[in-house]
Amino acid sequence: MTTKITTPNLREQFVSICSWLPKCLLPVVLLILSLTQVHASKTVTFGTGSGNLDLEAMSTLSLNSGDTLQIKTGTYGGTIKFKNLTGITIVPATGGVTFTAGVTIGGNNNVTFDGTVLSGVTYGYTFTGTTSAAFNASNAPANDQNVTIKGVLASAVGPLVSAPGNTVTYTGAPSTAIFYNLTVDTVKTIGHSVIFSGTWEAPKTYHNINIGMTIKNVICTCDSTSPAEKLFGNSVYNLLADNWSITGPSVNFGGDEGAFHMDGNAIIRNIFRTGGAWGYTIRLWSVSLGTTSDSYFYNVIDYGSVDDGTLDNRIDPALLALTATIALVGNDTYIYNVTCGDKTDLGGGYITPLLVLGAMSDGASPTPHIYTAHLKNCFAFNNKETNNTSSLLQNNSGKTAALDASNNVDLHELVALPPGYLVDLVSFYPCSGSPLIGAGTTLTQTATDIYGNSRGSSYDVGAVQHQ
Repeated sequence: MTTKITTPNLREQFVSICSWLPKCLLPVVLLILSLTQVHASKTVTFGTGSGNLDLEAMSTLSLNSGDTLQIKTGTYGGTIKFKNLTGITIVPATGGVTFTAGVTIGGNNNVTFDGTVLSGVTYGYTFTGTTSAAFNASNAPANDQNVTIKGVLASAVGPLVSAPGNTVTYTGAPSTAIFYNLTVDTVKTIGHSVIFSGTWEAPKTYHNINIGMTIKNVICTCDSTSPAEKLFGNSVYNLLADNWSITGPSVNFGGDEGAFHMDGNAIIRNIFRTGGAWGYTIRLWSVSLGTTSDSYFYNVIDYGSVDDGTLDNRIDPALLALTATIALVGNDTYIYNVTCGDKTDLGGGYITPLLVLGAMSDGASPTPHIYTAHLKNCFAFNNKETNNTSSLLQNNSGKTAALDASNNVDLHELVALPPGYLVDLVSFYPCSGSPLIGAGTTLTQTATDIYGNSRGSSYDVGAVQHQ
């Protein structure tokens, strides 16, 4: 059942307002109005409260760009599709909407799924009881551009957003990426769920490319079934990940893993990860699409995770395509104001320092980008791994690392963090008189700390500024 709620007809309003005009001018005004075809935005209610939600064309509900589609309160578990839509906002009705099946999207442009519109409700959309992705991109061949997903709670389901593989080759046109300018904002997963699932096809195929993703205000509450990876895939370019909390354990499903595990480039900031999670916070193989676009990793707390360090970063010449029509080029990585401690090797010979440098270019012909890692204002302590002499850094590349490092504090393999550094291992604030206070160098990217506190003119070492 579909109900349309419309505003008064603008044409009639306009004619009424202008009724005082001389009659000879009224036809001219009506002609101008008919040529402009002004449409009032409207709200359309969709769904019956259960069953299917299958919408694959704007014309099905006489939708226009600027309209709002309101999903009737209920639980939907049938065929759920929102495809080929343009310029609309999709919202839950009062009471919220629950899905027990995944939503298929594709061919959408400037579409927002907004579950934050209800008063006093953070997550107006809830997913539960399905192993499929909450939002699954159907790109055969249609893609999704400028799509926003907000206000979603997923409990023990598949990925929140999935970008399955296809054979569309990226040409530089937004329509040849899987996602172009995807925004995910204000979401929470409980249990097994991950946030974004891409594919592992090699970047040189120019398939399955995702460009310009922003994923922010994320809570991942993990349990013993949770995979370590929360965002993964090759060919993820210009990612912004901001304000994530990842708590609880996670398990190893496939060797070395990272909460962020990708080929591409990114700004990853304000990330709090604790509670015995498996693996790295990020494994980043540095490569940019078209032109060099460096990666930044700052205001991060990684505490008490097991088997692997915080950041595994490398530049692999095999990924690069310097002379291609759309080049794949290298970039540098900047690691600023990270707090990393009490990481544990459970006996498998894993590497636990804050930064692990993997394979990298040495400038061999054809000359690729020569990687440089910039490591500043970082605090590493008690990261136990017997084959390493630092809690801060290990170079596993087999080459002399191009490393720009300063203003770091490294306390290696201590039984416990000595008193006088941090107030506690929950908030990670430096205590009064801490050697971390004022020991950092000024960096424009970290004018505030992980909690949003201003650093002022004196930068502390680590993710949190002394208050």
